[in-house]
Order: sequence, then C-alpha cells, then structure tokens
Amino acid sequence: MSLFSRPTSKQIWLAASLSFITFAFWLYAIPTTRAIQCALLAIPFIFINLADFKSHQFKKIIRFCCWFALILIWCDAGIRGYLWHIHDTDPLSGFVVESIANTSPTEGAEYFNQSFWSIVHWLLVTIFVCVLGTLAFCCSAPAIVHRHLNSANKKVRFTALFIAIILLVASLAGWAIRPWRMHAAVLYWPTWFSRVTHTQNEWSNIKATLEKESQVAKSLITGTPSEAKTVVLVIGESITRDNMSLYGYARNTTPQLENLFRQDKDNFTVFERAWSSEGSTLPAFRSMFQPEQEPLAPLINVFALYRAAGYKVIWLSNQDDLGIEAEYAGHADHKQMFNHLGGRSSQSSDEVLLSPLKEALLDPAKNKLIVLHLIGAHPHYRLRYPSNLKAPWNMNDDIARDLEKERSDWVIDARNQYDLAILHHDKVLSRTLELTQSLDSSKNKVWLYLSDHGQEVGNSENRAGHSIDTVSGYRIPALLWVSDSEKEDLPQTSLAKRPFRADWLTWTLLDLADIQWKTNENSRSVLSENYDWQPPKIPLPPSEFNQP
Repeated sequence: MSLFSRPTSKQIWLAASLSFITFAFWLYAIPTTRAIQCALLAIPFIFINLADFKSHQFKKIIRFCCWFALILIWCDAGIRGYLWHIHDTDPLSGFVVESIANTSPTEGAEYFNQSFWSIVHWLLVTIFVCVLGTLAFCCSAPAIVHRHLNSANKKVRFTALFIAIILLVASLAGWAIRPWRMHAAVLYWPTWFSRVTHTQNEWSNIKATLEKESQVAKSLITGTPSEAKTVVLVIGESITRDNMSLYGYARNTTPQLENLFRQDKDNFTVFERAWSSEGSTLPAFRSMFQPEQEPLAPLINVFALYRAAGYKVIWLSNQDDLGIEAEYAGHADHKQMFNHLGGRSSQSSDEVLLSPLKEALLDPAKNKLIVLHLIGAHPHYRLRYPSNLKAPWNMNDDIARDLEKERSDWVIDARNQYDLAILHHDKVLSRTLELTQSLDSSKNKVWLYLSDHGQEVGNSENRAGHSIDTVSGYRIPALLWVSDSEKEDLPQTSLAKRPFRADWLTWTLLDLADIQWKTNENSRSVLSENYDWQPPKIPLPPSEFNQP
C-alpha cells in the first residue's frame, strides 16, 4: 500500500476543488466560525480518497465510506443552513428539539406546505453540492495505471502536500477536541435523535411528574382566599401587539377591545409594554407556568398551586397539543379539547370556546380558575378567520404602500391575512371578557389575557412566522380586567405603565387569586407595591426595554 505517492496534477486539483466546495457550502449555510469547524471535519474523507491501496476490494470499500461520509456532511450543512437562515437556530436547540418532539405528521405536512419554497431552495442547493462534489470525488480517485509526474508538476505536488498537511493537522485537532468532534454528522444527528426521543419519553411519563408537582404545591401554600373568586386566564397564540390598534397600530384591528376599554377604563388595564421570554409555544408555557425557583424548580407548576389552594381548574382548549395537554392541562379538574385536528391546517375557530366558557362561569365551585387556550393567529393565518371577513381598513393604505417598498408579495399577503386574523381574534377575545363581566356582579372576578409569543409578519424583516430574533417575536399584548370588588387591591400607581414579563406570570396569577405561597421572590408580581422590574433575558437590544 502506498499513500499519496502518485497522484496526478488533475487529482490534486480535484481534491482541492472538493475541499473548496465543502468549505464554501458550509460558509454559505451557517456562521463563519462554526462553518470552518464543520468543514474541517470533512477533510480526512477527501484526502483518504487519494490513497492507493493494493487491494482493489478494500479500496472500493474505503472510497464508498468516504463518499457516504461526505454526502452526510453536505446534507448536514443543508439542514443546518435552512434552520439558520429561516429560524436563526440549529437542530440541537430546544426550539427545534421540542418542536419536532411535539409535531404530529399532519402538522409536519402543513409546515412543509407553508415553508415550501424555502425548503425547495435549500434542497436544490444541497442536491447541487452533492452532485458536484460526487463528480469531483470520483475523478480525484487514483487511476488504475499510474503515470509519473514530470518535473514541472513537482511544485504543484509540494504546494498541494503542504496545504494538505495543514488542513489535515487542523482537521485531526478538530476530531480530537470533543466540542468540535460532536459537530460531525455521524455524531451530531444521533445525539439530536436521542434528545427528541428523550423529550417524547418525558412527556409519556408525565403522570409521575404531575404527582410530584402536586405534592410540592401542597407544601408551598400558606394562605387561600377568604371570599369566592373566579379567575379567567385567556392565553393567545402567536399574537404580537405590534399589529393591534389597541397598541397604536394604524389598521383598526381591535375595535371591540378598544370599545370595551373606553367603557371601563377604571377596571381595564392595557399593559403598554409586555414581552414573552420565548419565541415558541412550549418554551413560553414553561416560562409562564413553571417558574424557576430554586431548589424546587422545575417541580413548581402554577396550576398545581391553584389546585392545592382549593381552586377548581377548568381547562378549555382550541389547540391539539400533546405537550401542553400533558404538562399543564393534566392538572385540571375538568378539561375539554375542542380541536381534534392537529397541525396548521386546523380551521377550528376560537368561537367554539365561548359556549363552554359560559358554562364554566356558572360552575358552582367557590373558587375556580378557567383557562382558555386559543389558537389565535397561529399559522396558517388565512385559516384563523371566516373567509367572508372584510377588512374595515383600506387595503391600499400607508401600511400597504410601505410594505410594497421593502417586502415580497408573499410577506405582504401574510401581513394582510395576519391583520384579519387579529381582527377576528379581537371579536372572540372581547366576547370572553363580556361573558366574564356578565357573571353575577356580586362575585369577585378577574380576567387576564396575554399571548404566548408574537410573530414576525414583515415588521422587521422580509419573512413571516415564528421568530426568535426580531422584536415582534417577543412583543405580546397583556390585558387585565377586574371587577369593582377587586379594583381596590390594585396598585395605586399607574399599572399600565409597568413593563410586563410573561415569565413572571406565576407571581401575578397567584396575587390575582389571593393565594399566598412560599416564594424566594416577592417583587415579581406586576401587582406588587414592591415590583422590581428587570429586563427579560432575550436576544433584543437593551433599548427595547427602556422606560418611556
């Protein structure tokens, strides 16, 4: 066996071209530092192909293994490139792992339909690189009959050998360093699959976790409400306040909420600045309802605390979400899931929850928490409102003209559909408040609404959908209405001016319910006189959180 002893100039340059293709694709796909690390891991498979083995059969096996490894590396780059450019994330992020673990085949198909052109773009680029790389790989293999290089090619040989040694040393160093080595496709994707499976197994074994959370909750309760109380918590989905006229948006997307606010300003609070700490549903739910309180985290669950304090928990959902149903609705005394079609193609209107809400409000339980989980403006936006809904604004308004200057047609269409979804959401949301207000006036009542996270619909970038790197992905609405009997318990200072953090929601919810508990933080409830605002740890510029 002789290694690299008789490569021709053509073979040398083809191997160099193969290296260039690999580096260029990784640099196109992901940020520079990580791209160089991943590309270096491919170098051994490129240069081993120049080795000349005496055994023809052994040579075929080695060449096939090297080629297959390169195919995996290029496909890895394509997948990571898609996730980085479209979602600003990577496969091992919690955002991706939990999304995949919680995605049904139907939802997967619907996601494919929504992101079709982006997926096609990266698929075609990856196929092109695989074909081009395969041609270079095959042509750079040692010839059956070797020809000695003439003297004119010795400089080429020396230069190529020098570069090859540098690349191989760097590559071997990368393989020796575990954090680098774990980015090799053969190690990276089994790790990813293991994490997805682990997440799914955790959800399937949730019963034991729920029991532990209930036990912890009982140990934490120190006081319960003396008077009957009804708390209605409405959780929106994919709603950004940037597109609500209640928050100053130019299109009149929330006329009914604005009317209710004008009629009852003393009892109705619109938090002017509210943020989610996450850009997708499951992490957002975890931050809102499972607060980080050492040493008990993550065994604290606000719904377990409500039940331990004697509240009846009623869960009404218009989402088919196995993760949320297991982790949160699992603590409910009574739950109803009205949406039986998973995925983005569901056309179940949030209006389906209004009648069950009316029944829940009449439930004779002394203290009750009613949770409404809406589908809100979850993509696809066009399925979140009736097909005959007409916009009360001019579709050729200033917003449309501004969008036409900088946004593609499909993003403009998404914005128009999203605004109509907000308009329909306004109708449903207003109705849930009216039903709560209509309950016996002598009862203590609280209605709180917020969204789990926002959406990017051409507000900051030329794209639409979930966003973990633009402000609209985190800017959410937060609204509070209390009955007259509850108003006196609100802070005397202007509540609307207080910045609101969704990941501190547990403290606010327990204050609203008059539940006392052992907590290591007494300043996180937005209702507290000792409220100590701190910006959430999300990837937005500090100026986003500055006081007005």
